[in-house]
Order: sequence, then structure tokens, then C-alpha cells
Amino acid sequence: MELEIKILDWPQADMVELAGVALASRKASPFYIVGQDQEAFENYVLQSSQRWPKSLVLAAYQDGTLVGWLGLITEDPLSFEIWRWHPFILPGIDPGPAAEGLLHEAVNFSREKEAQSLEVVCGFQKFHLTPQAEEYYQRQMGWYEKCGLKKADEFVYLTCPSNNLHLSELPDFPGTLEIRSYQPGDQETLVEPYYQAFSAGVDRSFLEKTSEQRQTTFEGYFTEELNIGASKVLLAGDQPRGFSLIQTRQRVGDQHLALVAVSPDYQRKGWGRALLSESIRAAIGQGHDYFSIGVDLVNQAAYQLYSSLGFEVQTKLINHIWKNED
Repeated sequence: MELEIKILDWPQADMVELAGVALASRKASPFYIVGQDQEAFENYVLQSSQRWPKSLVLAAYQDGTLVGWLGLITEDPLSFEIWRWHPFILPGIDPGPAAEGLLHEAVNFSREKEAQSLEVVCGFQKFHLTPQAEEYYQRQMGWYEKCGLKKADEFVYLTCPSNNLHLSELPDFPGTLEIRSYQPGDQETLVEPYYQAFSAGVDRSFLEKTSEQRQTTFEGYFTEELNIGASKVLLAGDQPRGFSLIQTRQRVGDQHLALVAVSPDYQRKGWGRALLSESIRAAIGQGHDYFSIGVDLVNQAAYQLYSSLGFEVQTKLINHIWKNED
């Protein structure tokens, strides 16, 4: 049967129909949560469309019946994103043609709009790290790889309540080194240690981005969520040599250690641990008691540091990416 792919904006999309396919697809997966129903998935679609109002729906039809769809986030014109774990495919059909048709269309649309990349993330909660979930992911990975979305990185989110943290004492400050609180106006001065630290590192989410994407990513940390009182800067005289940015995430309910960077000459001397410890202490002093941080697993030094502070893995994210190399 011939497959038809349509690109829809939200006024054109039937959210009830989308939710029905999503529910059926999820029920056939290891990630279905008993009790999830049509209403829950209608809320999922509605809330996602409100969170990303410029996103689009790519819908696959056979004989006029919706058999699969994916959500495409286009808020950042340089970097498009497919909603996590998409596409959703209706059980009972051969899933390959619909899934690959949708993904190929997403790549073609991204290329036509001159986006520099297209990404999709598969997320595993701690209790989902099972052989059944791995098998399901391997099928998804096959679709992504076939359509040019190559595996890019494995990223983990770690969390820790304040009473389980093992914070370090401040080291002796040699010379003019000091740690102080972030101040309004610091943003421009932190660009240099940010680029120095990550250019010399192994973090693929930085190294594989364009200059424009790196700058956009950096600026994105300085939002209204930034906890200025708990974010810290490492100074040598009046020059920033490192920093830790912490965000108050009301939606999640935690203090997120969003960005930690130390210039190469000051690494492996305990300053990263000191910055993290001082940020966390300041946030605890504000009354916060739950913390999170993320790291690319290729950066084992950072992962070991966070683990030694008491953080434990809660979520694993595997990212696939297509890059516009025209």
C-alpha cells in the first residue's frame, strides 16, 4: 500500500488521532506504564504542542488511515529536533516503511530549511535499563541509522538529595585565586574559559557543534532560571578561570548544575570540585535539597567526579544526529 507523508502545523493536526496512535505504539513497547490511557496521551500531545508551539507534525497515512507520526521541533532554526523516542508507529503493520518514510522526510525538510543538524534522543529511566528495552532501542536505532541519524553520544543525568552529598572543603587559595558568587555582567567574561575548557575536552555536544551553535548553547544557560546566588566564578586576579552555573528548575523541582567549566591550566587541581561544592552549599543555604547534573559518558573524569560527590544515574539519553554537510 502506498504511503503518504504530510507535514502539518498544529491547527491542521487531529490531536485525538495522534494520541491514539501514540498510545497504541507505547502499549506495544517496554515503556508503557500501566494506567496510561487516551486522555493521558492527549494531554501529552497538547502539552508538547504548547511547549514547542513552532513544532510540526509529520504524519504517515496508508489508505487515509494514520499509521505513524513524529513531532519535529523547529524553534532553533539551526538545530531541529525530533520529539524523544519518535516516530510512533501503529502496531499491526510493517513498521519499517512508515518509520523510515517519516525520518527521511524529517531529514529532507531540515535540509530544505537549511538547518545545520537534526537530532533525536532515546531516553531510559533507571528502571528501564532491561534487555527488552535494549532490544526495542536497537530497532529504533536501525531506523535512525538508515536515515542518516548517526549515533552521537550517550548522556546520563545524575541526581542526589542534599543529605547524600559528599562535598569537599575549600582548598587553600594560592596567590590571587578566589571563588566568588556570580554577578550580573559576568556572562561576557565567562565566554573565554567556556571555550578554553570545552575545546580542550572530550564533550561531543560541544566539539561537534558549529560556532553559531556553540554560542547559542552558551547564551541559553543565562535564562531567568539561573540561580545567581548559587552560581560561582573562579578568579585569578580579575580574570575568570572557571565557573559553575546552577539553575532553579521549577518544572522539575531541582537545582540543576547546568554548566561547569575550568580553563585547562587549572584543571585536575580540585577547582572543579570546589566550584561544584560551593554552588551546592549556597543552594542548600537557600533551602534547596535536591540536585541534578548531566554528563556525556565519554567524559569519564567528570562522571567519576560527580559520582564521588554522591550523584547517581537516574536517566540515560542516547542521541542520534544528522548534520547538514551540503
